[in-house]
Amino acid sequence: MNVDITKNTHSIYALQRHEFNSWFSLGAGARYEWADYTNSRTTNVNMTTNGMPPRPINTTDSIQNNTDINTYAFEITPNFKYSDTGNVYLKFERGFISPSPVQLTDKDQIKGYSFNNLKPEIFRTYEVGIKDLIFGQFSSATIFKTDTTDEIVYEELGGGRHAQAWRYYNLSKTRRYGIELYSEQWLFDQLKLSQTFSYINAQIKEGKDNGKRVPLVPRTKFVLGVDYLPIKKLTILSNFKYFDSTVDSNYDKIKDRFIVDIGTKYDFAKNISMSAGIKNLFNERYNTYQNKKQNSYIPAPERNFYAEFKYTF
Repeated sequence: MNVDITKNTHSIYALQRHEFNSWFSLGAGARYEWADYTNSRTTNVNMTTNGMPPRPINTTDSIQNNTDINTYAFEITPNFKYSDTGNVYLKFERGFISPSPVQLTDKDQIKGYSFNNLKPEIFRTYEVGIKDLIFGQFSSATIFKTDTTDEIVYEELGGGRHAQAWRYYNLSKTRRYGIELYSEQWLFDQLKLSQTFSYINAQIKEGKDNGKRVPLVPRTKFVLGVDYLPIKKLTILSNFKYFDSTVDSNYDKIKDRFIVDIGTKYDFAKNISMSAGIKNLFNERYNTYQNKKQNSYIPAPERNFYAEFKYTF
């Protein structure tokens, strides 16, 4: 298979924040994006795959397409400061997620490749939040509602573990609403604890699956972070993350999971640091995607290691 796909993104944006007085400020921003796509795929029909015979002669094994997708986003955020440490904010955001070039192509086991006219996701978020220090420790709470049109969904259509057929399509309308709570505490100037809890109710609001859950979205998530500074400039990092069970596109259950990450970070100077660690320390095995009906699964990475050098300027 020869694949040549590109996406060139061009955008212009503006941001502004104005302090009207000591207790009220207003932030706003806008962005316009135009993206050019080129997509070319060619497959040798005489080749066998995994011991299977060549596909039928009527299979589409060469496609080319050039297209463009234009869209825009904006937000407005009034902020009210009610004390030296606390503030309440409101936020409205109209945003988008444009397709990647890979997502513009589907594949059928018999007909081969085809273009799908995928649209960008458009979401509108309404949010209210509060931030403050409680007994000298930072805390925040947020409630939100997000309405999304044309949410992009991926589905495998057979071929077993080799994913020989797939499609990308848009859900007409989905809605998410929920709450997120965050707090952090510094103990003895060396130990930092942080907790994040979020609840999301994600539902399909139109079409044949109206009222059902959006696939692959967990309802609850909890993260406990523990950072320890044994000596100056050295930090030992750890995250304990729990994700609630989800469902796949056929509403078969995907089990919940508990993931542990650990690492270290050393700050050589104000703008230079090095870090290393282990993600999924206990080698939790789970799927980021599944379709039991088609016997298709995408496993998440098992235990893996990373190292990073960062220079900030």
